[in-house]
Amino acid sequence: MLKKLKERLPEMSEPNIPNSVVPIFRQLVTYIDGGLAESYQKEGDERAAQLVTHMLNLRDFMTRQVTENGLRQAIINEINSIISTIEEEAVEDNSSLDEHDSTKKNDPDTFLTETR
Repeated sequence: MLKKLKERLPEMSEPNIPNSVVPIFRQLVTYIDGGLAESYQKEGDERAAQLVTHMLNLRDFMTRQVTENGLRQAIINEINSIISTIEEEAVEDNSSLDEHDSTKKNDPDTFLTETR
């Protein structure tokens, strides 16, 4: 199960620009169109202030998206690291158990002997 998860994580971390960004771009276009329409209804400094406010909101949105994407990448890398550590520990535990079993079988004190 962990092996399958580890194989799938790189697929999930690769950018899926065509499918995942299209809805966001549509939302951005709608937001920009709305902001332009609002600003054209105003005059002078109000129009400029409206446009600046919309630009700042767009910047904040894009910064948030980039930050979330970076965080997602970091989480996936951390999960991969944890899975590797768990797998290594499992291999070490199994090999130490095998060594313990083989030494126990050869230990004469572990056999029952009859005393007279």
